[in-house]
Amino acid sequence: MIKAVIFDCFGVLIGDALKLEADKLWAAGREKEAKEFHDLLRAADLQLISVEETRQREAELLGLSIDELAKIVKTGEAVNWPLVDYIRSIKSQYKIGMVSNINGRSYIEAHFESGILDELFDVIVTSGEVGYVKPAPEIYQAALDRLGISGQEVVMSDDVEAYANGAAAVGIHPIWFHNLDQFKTDFHTILEATNGN
Repeated sequence: MIKAVIFDCFGVLIGDALKLEADKLWAAGREKEAKEFHDLLRAADLQLISVEETRQREAELLGLSIDELAKIVKTGEAVNWPLVDYIRSIKSQYKIGMVSNINGRSYIEAHFESGILDELFDVIVTSGEVGYVKPAPEIYQAALDRLGISGQEVVMSDDVEAYANGAAAVGIHPIWFHNLDQFKTDFHTILEATNGN
């Protein structure tokens, strides 16, 4: 029986502007720069490099000023309010978690009014806090430990297929997130299969 739902943050709950910028580098055939961009994001997520240093180099790789990149990030990191409303609607039935490749909770909190994250989520696990990035099984296991349930009782939704599937390593039912309607359909399919409804 499903007892909890875990959501990714960037690309699911909040837009992922930096991933879109990295994708542009890949699309332009700038593989070396795209790989460096990806590596910078990973290092920042693990707190191995400061956010300021990361943004400076990201801007250089994209041929932008720091201010131009900041505007892109601000515009591209809009909150998915329909998903927030959906989380509120299922909160009484399921424990709700978040697992995010980000250096800390404070960056996520900056997108919301005070108290909203605590209202929505029972646990929030960030890579900077636990020292692992998705799809390492340890980051998902940290969420399971805090929720106090087994992977077979959990659904994990992520916009990166490898990260969604990475959750399966600890028994979690993965959903590759494209949009809210698709998530709901896939979620109900899992509920029917696991709960016998």
